[in-house]
Amino acid sequence: MDKMLFVLLVGLALVSGCAETKTINEGPLAPPEDFLGDENQSQDANYLDPEQALSALEACKAKLSVEERDICIQELALQTKDTGICSELEKFSPDFCIKEIGIAIMDYEACGLISQAFLKDDCYNTVAVDTNSSYVCEKILSNTELRIQCKKTILVGSAGFSCDKHPTKAERNECFTDQAKNQSNPLICELVSGDLIKGAYIRDECLSATISAYDNPDACGLFLEQELKDNCFLETAKKSLDGELCKSISPIEMVDECLDFVARENGNHLLCYLLSLENGQKECINYVAESNPVPELCDLATSYASKDKCNHALGVDSNSSVFCEKISGGELKDDCFYTTATANNDAGLCRKIGLAEHELKNSCFATVALGLLDETICENIPSEEDYVACFASIAAKTNEITICDNMQKVDLQNYDYAPRYACYKEYAIGTKQPLVCDLIEPPAPRQECIDGTSG
Repeated sequence: MDKMLFVLLVGLALVSGCAETKTINEGPLAPPEDFLGDENQSQDANYLDPEQALSALEACKAKLSVEERDICIQELALQTKDTGICSELEKFSPDFCIKEIGIAIMDYEACGLISQAFLKDDCYNTVAVDTNSSYVCEKILSNTELRIQCKKTILVGSAGFSCDKHPTKAERNECFTDQAKNQSNPLICELVSGDLIKGAYIRDECLSATISAYDNPDACGLFLEQELKDNCFLETAKKSLDGELCKSISPIEMVDECLDFVARENGNHLLCYLLSLENGQKECINYVAESNPVPELCDLATSYASKDKCNHALGVDSNSSVFCEKISGGELKDDCFYTTATANNDAGLCRKIGLAEHELKNSCFATVALGLLDETICENIPSEEDYVACFASIAAKTNEITICDNMQKVDLQNYDYAPRYACYKEYAIGTKQPLVCDLIEPPAPRQECIDGTSG
């Protein structure tokens, strides 16, 4: 290509691309047409490892003329998809180089590296349309018309319809609303104009009529009436349990309601600290600590009741008495020790149950004794009936009646005969062995034993 003709064409391309700006940037030139390379080449054929790429770059820099060096560098940048190589250009535009790479690899983040606004927006627009992403359209900042057209292209293209054929705005609005309803796509409502009719925005009516609007946070931002917008973000945040959406709400009371709900439902105590009132923060943290017990939250709880409930849950769930020790007292502490003691067959923990809880402590010793088949633990039980039952249960489980003969307490107030006979009776009835009753010397318990085993 003739060099003068090439430069002229490049200059015209830049002037055309900058038509929306007040001035045309001088200096860097756009690359030649063959910069795009052969699109039919396979990725494997174009691949260069880092060492090969560095060698190729040095070869480009060794060329005699600036134009030859830039053409070579641009081709290498596109081949390797490396935007960093674009910075090696001397005369041609690094921005154009980056733009072509961003479009080639469909990466909007590469577009963000471009300094010239019109090229950056063009890059965003192309990537957005090609990837069908309205999110990328929102990154077009310097050209509002292009941003709107970008989103419209995606919405209309994905929906497979066109309302532009209608001659009046009212008809187009009605068309867009019908399509939004039919396809349950509230984002289509953005194409409805923002006209206010009889005190209501027709776009808001479109959004409100689209049920899925409250499942799509992007749709919430399209409401023109602030109250509707706030309610949409609130309901969507509650459904998705996304605390970030709460920040899009305006009234502080609604923000607090939103954050408190999400924090409680998903157990995220950090959201509690975003509440505006200190009391609200404390109540939120206490609730999360109780419903989602972890050591850190138990320590953060601000009330003894919440701390106790949190540590009780931790102790019971983990069968660790460490958390029971942290409970201030009362039934929760005793229940925690009982649960961990019986789970670990640890009679020592039974002793930590408060004296007021005699039945619970007796049951704890009996359960551990049976779990370990160790009748000596039964000696810790003050209740005479529970004491006898403890020995009898171990005897029955081991089928060893001689266990009853190991009872150390020989004189029980509630029995007018030796405790071992009461144990024999319980053993015989429990195992349905009537012959054992013959071992009982006192007539009364022997008869009770016979009656209990005869059925």
